[in-house]
Amino acid sequence: MKGCRSTKDVRKDGVHLVAQLRDMLEIDGYELLDVEIWDPQTGERFGWHDLRTQKAERNGGK
Repeated sequence: MKGCRSTKDVRKDGVHLVAQLRDMLEIDGYELLDVEIWDPQTGERFGWHDLRTQKAERNGGK
């Protein structure tokens, strides 16, 4: 569909926005615990916790 973003773009942009939100909240002493994005058309879901897990796996569990 014209003008729609791919799941890859949504994930990339979502990671950036979540990182910004997390940083803003930490400045005020809050912690971001969970964020989830759901595509009602495909049923696909991904969350911030999923992205942290993937990053940890790439970095050898660190």
